[in-house]
Amino acid sequence: MENDFIIFANGVQIENFTDANISRSKGEMTGTLNFSLFCSYVPGTPVMTQALAGAEIMAYVGGNLAFVGKIDRRMGTGARAGKPGTKNAEPSSGSGSGDAGVSGDVNIGPNEYTVSITARGQTKQLIDSSHKHPTGTMLRPTTRQVIDALVEGTDVEVEWMATEINLDKVRFRDGAIIADELHRVGNENAYFLYETRDGNLRVTDDTGRAIGDPLVLGQNILQFSAEIGEDVARGEIRVKGQRTPNDVWGEAAVLDTQKTITDASSTNKAVVTLQHYGDGTPEALERRAKFEANKRMAESKSVNIEVFGVQANGEPWDVGNIHYVEIPPEGIFDPMECTSLSYVVDASSTLKTTLTLSPLPSGGVSGGSSGAGFDMPGLDDIISAGASRRGLALSSVEYPVSWGGPMLSISNPLTSAFTLINQLDRLKGLAKDGKAKPPKRLPATFGNPRR
Repeated sequence: MENDFIIFANGVQIENFTDANISRSKGEMTGTLNFSLFCSYVPGTPVMTQALAGAEIMAYVGGNLAFVGKIDRRMGTGARAGKPGTKNAEPSSGSGSGDAGVSGDVNIGPNEYTVSITARGQTKQLIDSSHKHPTGTMLRPTTRQVIDALVEGTDVEVEWMATEINLDKVRFRDGAIIADELHRVGNENAYFLYETRDGNLRVTDDTGRAIGDPLVLGQNILQFSAEIGEDVARGEIRVKGQRTPNDVWGEAAVLDTQKTITDASSTNKAVVTLQHYGDGTPEALERRAKFEANKRMAESKSVNIEVFGVQANGEPWDVGNIHYVEIPPEGIFDPMECTSLSYVVDASSTLKTTLTLSPLPSGGVSGGSSGAGFDMPGLDDIISAGASRRGLALSSVEYPVSWGGPMLSISNPLTSAFTLINQLDRLKGLAKDGKAKPPKRLPATFGNPRR
């Protein structure tokens, strides 16, 4: 364990810690590190003195940097010998009713003195601090400029892996936490934001764009659990908004400002409607709907895998990596993204590595159920290999079903309704001039657009 999992606090290595765990997730802006030191005696002076609140902390797993951050809390707990529930529960002879254990044996059991350390990653600054933008308003910025402005003044560096989008205007809420404003920008523009192994803030609109080792049952999977459900997924996602530029007004500001995306892979045909608060261009609304579908599908299909070792072929396991996953009893023969990662050292000094994998996000409304709609070398080969190894056709009425991403298509019935309303209004205007008469009834398939 000592060689596989090493912790430094203030540049000094932590010796003889008893248990530890590191976790990072694509859904969380910062990672966490927790570890404990047990003593089999009552120390006369403080131990692990370099591990104090606010200290810089780094952890290496398998020789690779796995965590960079700062200590949040240090807690010491202990109990003297003779206290009920401790190893030496019987009081010492002649100790006296009021002085039990004071002048007697002070040696205690291994679980009776503990130093516990809790740390968060470098990006915890974004969670703890309000933004410092001087005006709270940015006119015609790009998304990258907005994120850089929010992060400015912290020690966090941005690792940009996304398409830069031009915005009309952005307003920050006074006193708002940086992370909240970042998530708002991310949700409106289809970005995932999470912490990397070296403490940077990664911004991506798909995955980490790296292909890791295949994960195959019977080869490098120690144990697994695979869960699929429909409670979070939605068959239809509607996004509504309006245009915000000063030169766009009237009908142009409110018409054609809804997009509806249908996910054919979802068995839950419920409808969810979302409000988009940025400039409601058709492209922005479509991105927002696609982003929501991707997040919901990732939460609906989850595979947890405990793997051998702490790294694959010399490279560390990492959030954002794409792996080919093959678990025949669950019908899984698909590329999936590592969306969560944890390293755990238990009291017996056993190190376990657990990966959580989810379907790849679809890069567009044409994204298929087994692959993302973005270009990446080698990804098509993985998809083809998985389809050939599956050897059976997938069905929507019996298990197994597809473990791939959402199958999206776009429709916009509301726009058609507004178009027909405008045509009727124009006909009414012509009728007043004696040139035409409006129909007395709407088509039966249209319904009542003004209801």
